[in-house]
Amino acid sequence: SSGINAEWPITAGDLEGKALFAVDLSGNSQVDDLPPHKLLPPRPALFTLRPPDSTVATTALSLLSWQRGNVYCGRCANPMIYHSSGRSAKCTTCKTSLFPRYNPVVIMILTCGDRVLLGRSKRFPGRMFSALAGFIDVGEDIETAVVREINEEVGISVSREAVRYVTSQFWGGYIRGFSPELMVGCEVALSNCTPPTPTEEIEEATWFSVDEIRDALARSKDFPHKPELLYVPPPFASAHQLLKRWVSRWCPTHS
Repeated sequence: SSGINAEWPITAGDLEGKALFAVDLSGNSQVDDLPPHKLLPPRPALFTLRPPDSTVATTALSLLSWQRGNVYCGRCANPMIYHSSGRSAKCTTCKTSLFPRYNPVVIMILTCGDRVLLGRSKRFPGRMFSALAGFIDVGEDIETAVVREINEEVGISVSREAVRYVTSQFWGGYIRGFSPELMVGCEVALSNCTPPTPTEEIEEATWFSVDEIRDALARSKDFPHKPELLYVPPPFASAHQLLKRWVSRWCPTHS
C-alpha cells in the first residue's frame, strides 16, 4: 500500500517472536519524508541502538549489500532469484546457488597486569584508541593470526600459548563496499609491558591504565569528542566489549 518497491525483502531477525523484515529503499523518492521516523546514515544510527537492535541492523545491512552485489550470476551473467527470505540465491539459468559469506577477523587486546595496550589508526579522530585487529589469512588458525597481527602492527612477539579466546561478534554492513566480518575477540596476557613499535598500519600505540580505560568506556557514547580526552569505540563494537570485560576484572562494580 505504500508504493515502495520491496521486491526482495529479507528477514533480519525477530522481536518478541515477530519477524523483522528489511528492504533496500536506496534511490526511492518516497523515503525522504516518513514522519515521525528519521533517516540516519548507518554508522551514526548504530550509536543510538541497543545491542540487540544493532545486531538486527547490521544483519539487515549486510544481507541487503550482498543482494546488491549479486543481482546477476557470476558464471553465466543471467539474473539471480532469491529464496529463504533473502538468505540464498539461485541463477535462473545455470542454477548456481549462492549464500551470504563473511570474513573472519581477529581483534585483540594485550594486557600486562592492570595495563592494556591499544592502538590508534590514522583514520581515527582525535584521541580514539582501539584494540588491534586484522583478517585471518587463508591457512591460518586464530592463534597464528593473532601472533602475526600483533607483530605486524606493534612489533611485539607473543607466543601462541598466550592467546586466549574471549568472545565473538558479527560485524559489518554499515559501509558500502566492505564485506561483513566475524570478529573473533582475544586477549593476550604479557608478563612485561613491552614498549610497542608501531608500524605503518598503526599511527600510535600506548599502554593505558585500568582507570584510564574505565573513564574512556564511560564516555564512549559521548559526541562530539573532546580532543584532549581518551576515547574507545562505542558499546556496539567488539573492542568495547573486550575492554569492558577486562576492566570488570579490576573493578567488579563496573558494568
